[in-house]
Amino acid sequence: MATGDRKKQFDEYKEKFGLDGLNLADRNHHIISSWGNSSPFSFDMLSKLSIPEVVSYVNSWKPNIQNGIGSPSLDGLAETFENLIAKNPISCHLTARGCLPMCEN
Repeated sequence: MATGDRKKQFDEYKEKFGLDGLNLADRNHHIISSWGNSSPFSFDMLSKLSIPEVVSYVNSWKPNIQNGIGSPSLDGLAETFENLIAKNPISCHLTARGCLPMCEN
């Protein structure tokens, strides 16, 4: 049990913030964790776009190196793009031929 100066300080804080405010102060910590890569665009979002639109999004996105763990990365984007192509590879191949510079003959 708090006595002396500590009790006085506790009573002052209790009066200023209320007992609920003091209880919440103990829980005012945030932990962020991440596993794997994060994509800047979701699979669902990309799957609603045409292939030329997807290629435009993928080509225009640049990662923000200042961001830390759990931020969207090129690896995350590559995984999402790979999953999109794997869902319908033939249609993607035929449509993408005209919009990817490496596929132009």
